[in-house]
Amino acid sequence: KVGSVASMPVISPIVNWSNSNKTMRKVTEKVLGVHVDAVVPKYHTKKLSKIFVEDNSTSKFKVAIFGTCYGEYNDPQTVIDLVDVLRHNGVEVKLIKKTQCCGMPKMELGDLEAVVKYANENITPLIKLVNDGYKLIAPIPSCVLMFKNELPMIISENEDIMAISKAFYDPFEYLSFLKESNQFDGNFKPIDKEVLYQIACHQRVQNIGSHTKRILGLIPDLDVNIAERCSGHDGTYGVRKDTHTYSVQIGMPVAKKITDTTDLVVSDCVMAGNHVAHIATQDIESIHPISLVKMAYGL
Repeated sequence: KVGSVASMPVISPIVNWSNSNKTMRKVTEKVLGVHVDAVVPKYHTKKLSKIFVEDNSTSKFKVAIFGTCYGEYNDPQTVIDLVDVLRHNGVEVKLIKKTQCCGMPKMELGDLEAVVKYANENITPLIKLVNDGYKLIAPIPSCVLMFKNELPMIISENEDIMAISKAFYDPFEYLSFLKESNQFDGNFKPIDKEVLYQIACHQRVQNIGSHTKRILGLIPDLDVNIAERCSGHDGTYGVRKDTHTYSVQIGMPVAKKITDTTDLVVSDCVMAGNHVAHIATQDIESIHPISLVKMAYGL
């Protein structure tokens, strides 16, 4: 709801300006409890659903993208990068429209009634796609975790959610699937960069293996340093007034791995990556690893 309002053409510039203004951030801290020093995402008037371009090509490899709230309003470009990588590998891609939140923020607050409500709204469009032969992908590990693990436990009697769970993939898990199916283009251009790769907690808990690390390892000249520790972000924990300080303490061991030669911070959870880059002493950029793959393809 916040995203749909904050991304409106007239409101978005005001919200983004106030989020970058120290005086306004102090007001926001008092009124909304958002810590004055926490990194908060920008809101885009050109939302994912607006900039996504339909492609009429067909393939036996078919994917439907669950854009997520963050992808729709805050980081549409990362989702477009994912779409470009998939299409480069001969995958038919469509965007799932008019979906509800995955429910993770509500689950973290203990509001299981809202979680089930959201799930029931999502099941109808998702199961139709699954029945039509589509695999499902979300760019945020938390959303993948919800559909893969959490919802099947919360509404275990629902057969449709079980089928949706089996069809849901992490982006790099699906790239590994393409590689195993001889559908993956491994012809990468060299990227002469040193990156710190923070492995997101909500990805590790899925027990799917180190797919991102393996795919990034195929890119020539790319030096990947691994940080297998929590970033401390954990959704609203990293931005709330009463928990931001603890969040910084948890994420600091990861931030300290950034050296003078580190070019980028990458994390499958862009919010975690942004948090690590924000609390680091160096001025450094954070991106999703799928954007590195797109770069290596020269797209």
